[in-house]
Amino acid sequence: MRGAMPLHAIRAAVLFVILAFIPDSLLRGGPQLPQLPEPLHEPDRNALTPVWEIPFEDSAIPWVTSAGSSAIVSSRKGTLLACDPNGTVLWRRSLETPLSAPPVEAGDRLAALGDDGQMRFLEASTGTVAATVGPFGPRSHLSAVERGLVVADPAGMITLLDPSDGRRLWETPLDDSPSVPVTECAGMLLAGSAQGSLIALTPGTGRVMWTRAVGESITTPAGCWKRQAYVGSADNRIHAFKISPRRGNPIWSYATGGDVAGRPFTYGGRVYFFSYDTYLYALQVDNGHLAWKVRLGRRPRASSVLMGSLLVVAPLNTERLETFRLPEGTQGSAWALPAGQGRFVAAPAAAGGRIVAAAASYGEESARIIGLAPGPPAAP
Repeated sequence: MRGAMPLHAIRAAVLFVILAFIPDSLLRGGPQLPQLPEPLHEPDRNALTPVWEIPFEDSAIPWVTSAGSSAIVSSRKGTLLACDPNGTVLWRRSLETPLSAPPVEAGDRLAALGDDGQMRFLEASTGTVAATVGPFGPRSHLSAVERGLVVADPAGMITLLDPSDGRRLWETPLDDSPSVPVTECAGMLLAGSAQGSLIALTPGTGRVMWTRAVGESITTPAGCWKRQAYVGSADNRIHAFKISPRRGNPIWSYATGGDVAGRPFTYGGRVYFFSYDTYLYALQVDNGHLAWKVRLGRRPRASSVLMGSLLVVAPLNTERLETFRLPEGTQGSAWALPAGQGRFVAAPAAAGGRIVAAAASYGEESARIIGLAPGPPAAP
């Protein structure tokens, strides 16, 4: 028949059509798994990365504080050392007298109280002693407020000093014995006493505005949020007060399984504090209801570091720094000392964008000061 397609051409056309509809995977020897994109790993915002380490030979249990962007390391023997955020030592000073407490930043100066009762004001930039004033009780509590440095002497006296020259701006005798550092809250100074009272004073003159009995000895400096104040007491409770120039009214209290330690602090509508029952607590600021609590496993130190929303904690006698993201309380990565390199021996501090901590090995008489950067390691 003219125009008819040859039989071999028809067979070729049919085979082409069949092959066109067969999956390519079958022609390659079997089914293939789909190609998935690479998993996306979000950087650990809670990570800590060590960036420097320096020795501190004067003590195996130093204090670590801060002054501006500098870390201040001090010993009970009276030696102070300052280093910058890169771990470079800026100055070192011996006061030639034991210290009863870590130095406190007050303006451009550091205030250090010796066991001899003398308060020394040092230039924070050089460590030079600029003024000396005293005597004060060797167990006095120091704190910086807007107008100067407050000394709460357990003998029953609260004094405001001008850190530039050590002048006494005012002195107020109390019937009670101050038991914690004075803090500033809502335009007033709040002092806690061993007899269980919260006392409000005017910053300008030191006049007692009001006294509110709590019951048991006050164990923490007052934490503040707007016109509310929070203090811990020896009855294992944290107490909240509505404060004004005329009165301090209790609004709620919360019981824990141990003494409340360190100054309570607020973030994101919650008040946070540690208890010697080994828990970190978060309560709603307005009603004291429990938002969450996390067990640390070890007795907490009295202070911690809050850098942005990252809380860094060094429980007592542990080789780990724990991190928590606030306000939700999500526990992040812990950073641990290498095996056999001891434990953290002091509460950490924040200075110049670094977390600064002290570590020492058992039996040693010196410590290592470690600077850590928050957040994931930088890309190589």
